[in-house]
Amino acid sequence: MCNIDSLFDRLSIRSDENIREEAIKEARGIKSICVFLMPETPEHGKDIWEACAKILAARTDEELLAANITRRLMDWVSDMSFPGSDIIEERLRKIDPESLVDAYTEAFEAAILKGEKRRSGFLAEFAKDDARLFSLLSEEHKELVMGLLTSPEKDHRETLIKLINEREGYIFEKARLDMENYISKVGDNLDDAQRAFLRSLVQGN
Repeated sequence: MCNIDSLFDRLSIRSDENIREEAIKEARGIKSICVFLMPETPEHGKDIWEACAKILAARTDEELLAANITRRLMDWVSDMSFPGSDIIEERLRKIDPESLVDAYTEAFEAAILKGEKRRSGFLAEFAKDDARLFSLLSEEHKELVMGLLTSPEKDHRETLIKLINEREGYIFEKARLDMENYISKVGDNLDDAQRAFLRSLVQGN
């Protein structure tokens, strides 16, 4: 059984290159790949990120998607000064963009809402440079991407908040209409109290 602390010691840029390469090969046998996601321990941090990026990049699409880590991988490429970010970016480019678009959108929105212009700028570049991913974005998100690239110093939070409010309003209205349709279909099978309760949900009371 692999000792993760010992493995991290050998993955560090402070270790001998041959030892580091052997450790990367050894890591292929570790099933829980989440441990290689930009790890931070008392002994190690960014000194092992490049090796960890190589380990993750060697995994199959199925492994990466099954581990549900694409959102965190987007965080990795949101700052191209992070060790291993270029390796992760190259690996993400090989995954079907339909499997990435939700993770990308979430990471992109989070960076904007936090006012992280540097990160949101890197993510805008990431989408612009991938025609397939860019084509899957909503028109509003495409405009945000281009807006960030043309006006990187502008605060785009207000635009995004407006978009989110419109989106949530649409979701609520759709749910309300679905509930109204449900009540109309099963209304004869409900007593007055049940109908009143369902209508209170529809009206948001």
